[in-house]
Amino acid sequence: MLAVPEIDQRDNSTVLQAPAVTVRGLGVAPAQPDGVKVVLTVRHRSDAADQALGEASGKAQALERLFQELSIDRDRWVTVGLGLNEWTEWDEQGRRELRRGYEASSRVAVTLPNAADLGRLLAEAAGRVEAAVDGPWWDVAPENPAHEEARRRAMADARLRASVYADAAGLTLGELVEVVEVEAQRPRATTLARATFSSLAGSEMPAHSEGLQVTAGVDVTYLMSPAS
Repeated sequence: MLAVPEIDQRDNSTVLQAPAVTVRGLGVAPAQPDGVKVVLTVRHRSDAADQALGEASGKAQALERLFQELSIDRDRWVTVGLGLNEWTEWDEQGRRELRRGYEASSRVAVTLPNAADLGRLLAEAAGRVEAAVDGPWWDVAPENPAHEEARRRAMADARLRASVYADAAGLTLGELVEVVEVEAQRPRATTLARATFSSLAGSEMPAHSEGLQVTAGVDVTYLMSPAS
């Protein structure tokens, strides 16, 4: 963005502002996660609603015992959903839904401070109660040093971009006059969990956080002056 002339209404004279350029700098830095979250779902189907609820409750309790065995603090897991729904199946020959009974379910969100424990948790949950898994979601804390590195890279990127524009305009990059941080993007991972369920408890499922990144962005304005 280059400055344009302004008209002084008092004497109708043209007042030239110093030329300026505003650019957006982007910074991306690799990050190691500070934790990882998964949602485990257990369910059971039965002809009777009370039996479906009872069996699903037993599986949920088994999950809680697993969390205790793995020394997962109580404040790191919470029930996020309970369900009881009719269980139906599609009858292709009759072209209609057939009521089979009921399906009860329980969903628990678990946050682990150490991603190295994730594989064992998933394997044990799948082996013991056939838990379905949603996730993982990697957590990068606000105080993680990767954020600082991303911001430094964003500022360096902004200066490089501004310098290119100034040079293309035949000018010299001058004083920095404004910096505005733009909304940072959420951490992302180009490689998330690669997991294969096994019916054998103890067969750990690998989950890799390689490729996890944090980003930062800034809008920066520089003055420009004629090249010497």
